[in-house]
This record gives sequence, C-alpha cells and structure tokens, in this order.
Amino acid sequence: MKNTIKFILLPALLFTMFAVQAPRLSAAESNQSVTEVKHKHRPGYKWVAGHYDRNKFGKLVWIPGHWKKICL
Repeated sequence: MKNTIKFILLPALLFTMFAVQAPRLSAAESNQSVTEVKHKHRPGYKWVAGHYDRNKFGKLVWIPGHWKKICL
C-alpha cells in the first residue's frame, strides 16, 4: 500500500513543482526599452489620470486615463 502511494504521489508532486512555475522573461523581452506616454494638450479637454471609481453596484473598478471635456 505504501509503495503504491509513493508511486502515485511522487510523480504528481514532481509534475506540479515543474509545471506550475512563474513564466520567465527571455533575454530579448527583458531588454526592451520602456517608452513614456506623453499626452498632448487638446483645447476644451482635460487629461484625467487613471483612478478607481465605484460602479452602480458599489464595486471598485479601475478607470484608465482618458480625455474629459471641460464644460464652460
């Protein structure tokens, strides 16, 4: 009975150890340059940075940055 358990659990344990690893970046991906996003001013609009807001159910949701029209 003990040999059967070892025979089944050992390969399963080894498989999960090697199969569930965090993905690694390759050398080509890690050397990519990061470009900064710059927003040009638009007349009559204001840039609103990303922020959290509550939806109609009261849950926090992420609102990405966007242009908002200025009401004059």
